[in-house]
Amino acid sequence: MIARCNFYLDQVEALRESITDDDQITYLDYYTGEVYCARANAYAELIKCFCEAYDPDAAVPQMGVALDSTYFGAKPQKRSTLKQSFDFVIRDLKKAEELLDEENDWYSAVYFTQAAAHAIHARVALYMQDWDAAIEHSTKLIESPAFVTSS
Repeated sequence: MIARCNFYLDQVEALRESITDDDQITYLDYYTGEVYCARANAYAELIKCFCEAYDPDAAVPQMGVALDSTYFGAKPQKRSTLKQSFDFVIRDLKKAEELLDEENDWYSAVYFTQAAAHAIHARVALYMQDWDAAIEHSTKLIESPAFVTSS
């Protein structure tokens, strides 16, 4: 999953330069947001499964995961710190949140949406014990008109 996301992200700028239709650029931005969200989710799951629980006071020396942000080229596989790993996930989620819009948020959406990015961000913030960010992103979901149920 991560390799496919990296392949797309390595190629998308060249594709963007060749597109002149504004609607196609809008779709490309949305797809790019989905890819950032997918990569962030994949790394978050790897961190959850293969790293120690996040301790804000000890995150710098704790081992994280090997981070790869490109598809092409030989790279040494070196594990980052846990803090670097989570920072990478947060950066991807912020990019996803910028590129995705609320218009496509709905309860039964089958693709990554802005709501999904906020949900993943809230979950990652809980893992990181960043209570303020967890509240901020979960509140965005709770207050979203896409998820209001009529009584």
